[in-house]
Amino acid sequence: MTHDPAISSYPFPHPEDVKSAALDRKPDGAKLRIGTAIKREADMQTQIHSGHGSTGSQRRVHALLAPLVLALMLLLSGGGAARAADAETAIFAGGCFWCVEADFDKIPGVIETVSGYTGGHTQNPTYKQVTGGDTGHYEAVRIRFDPDKVGYAELVSALLRSVDPTDDGGQFCDRGASYRTAIFTLDARQQRVAEAQKADAANQLGTKIVTPVLEAGAFYPAEDYHQDFHERAPRRYTYYRWSCGRDKQVKKIWGADAYKGIPGKPGS
Repeated sequence: MTHDPAISSYPFPHPEDVKSAALDRKPDGAKLRIGTAIKREADMQTQIHSGHGSTGSQRRVHALLAPLVLALMLLLSGGGAARAADAETAIFAGGCFWCVEADFDKIPGVIETVSGYTGGHTQNPTYKQVTGGDTGHYEAVRIRFDPDKVGYAELVSALLRSVDPTDDGGQFCDRGASYRTAIFTLDARQQRVAEAQKADAANQLGTKIVTPVLEAGAFYPAEDYHQDFHERAPRRYTYYRWSCGRDKQVKKIWGADAYKGIPGKPGS
C-alpha cells in the first residue's frame, strides 16, 4: 500500500466518527436525509484511509471534500441541536394518519411527523384498541416545525383544506370516532390561531366547521409499522388513499383551494 502524506496528516474527524454521528443524529421518521449523504462520503473516506479502492488523484479529491463532511457533521450535532431547540409542535387529527403524515411531510419547514394517538383516556393504546372505539383517542399526527419557515396558522389552514371539516362521523371511507378531525393546541396562542383559522374556513365554505379545537394531552406514538407508511409501502398506501376517496372529496369541498399550502397537491 502506498503512503500518502496528505492522508496521514488528515486534520478532520475519522470517517467512522462521521458515520456514527450521522446515524446517531438521524431523527425519528427519517425526515432528515442528510445523514445518508454523510455516510456515503464517509464510506469513501474509509477507503481512502485504508488505501483500498482509490487512486492517488481520488484520494486528493476526497481530501478536499473533507471540510464539507466536517461541516455536515457539525450541522447534525451543534447546529442541528440548536434548530431542534427552536422547533415548535403542532398536533392534528385528520382521519387516517398515514395520509396526514404524507401531506405534511411535503411542507417546507416541517422537520418531523409522527403518527400516533391522542385525545382519549387509555394509556399506551394499540391501533386495535383505538380503532375499536373504546379509548376515546383520535388517530393524530405530531408535527415538529421550524417557525421561521412555516407558521402555525399556515399549518392549521393546510389541515382544514386537506380534510372534510364538515364531517363529524369520521373521514371519507373511514368511519368512527377515531377518524374524526381535531386540532389539539399546546397553549393559548395556538388556541387563538386555530379558532381564527377555523372561522376563516367556515366563512369560505359558508357552513359550520365541526373540527373541534381541543387542549392537547398525552400523545402516544403509533406502532413502528405505521410510521412513514407512505414510504414503507407506497403501492398499498396509494391504493388505499385512492379507494378511500380522500382526494376526490377534498377537491369537491374546497375546489381550487383543496390542499392549499401543501406543495405538489391540487390548489397548492
